[in-house]
Amino acid sequence: MPVAGRLTQLEKYYLKEQLNMEQLCLAKCNNYLNQIQDPALKSVIQQTRDVCQSHVNTLSSTLQQAGYNPQQMMS
Repeated sequence: MPVAGRLTQLEKYYLKEQLNMEQLCLAKCNNYLNQIQDPALKSVIQQTRDVCQSHVNTLSSTLQQAGYNPQQMMS
């Protein structure tokens, strides 16, 4: 996916914001998984966590290709 250099500053900003939201979703899912006892609900939250992790991976990769280090953005 060759996106490096083709993203505007506004697009990069939106991608960074979305990455922050997906990281928050991931953290919440992990927190909930430590508290949930119901196996059916736990399964749903695990699936949601997996989707969030996939989104984090995709957004991080896209931003890295555009010249941004996602680790620097988390501060």
